[in-house]
Amino acid sequence: MKKRSAMGLVALATFTVLAGATVSPAQADDPGVAADCSVLGQVAGNAVGRLTPIQSLPDDQKQAARDGYISELQGTLSSVNSSRGQADLQAYISALQNASSPADAQGVLTAIIALQNDCP
Repeated sequence: MKKRSAMGLVALATFTVLAGATVSPAQADDPGVAADCSVLGQVAGNAVGRLTPIQSLPDDQKQAARDGYISELQGTLSSVNSSRGQADLQAYISALQNASSPADAQGVLTAIIALQNDCP
């Protein structure tokens, strides 16, 4: 299946899951993650808005847009100080890097939900 379809399914599934997701605070496990909530919450909250337009790009532009977003996330990683927050953000980056089919959507969704769980 085309990457366009995979990214579309990721965006749709992400929206569906985020709209009904219930979260549990990770802050009890890693109190330092609370200081990272402004960053992690923004990444999780903007995930759908960032992924959705990528799906509508022509194939020759799609990879560059995804790589640009991943680069931004990697830059954001340096502003996250807690080990939990870093691990969750890195998991999201890795899931995006490895997403090439609709079957990979669940990994992206899981990573976004983990970010949300850090900062309910």
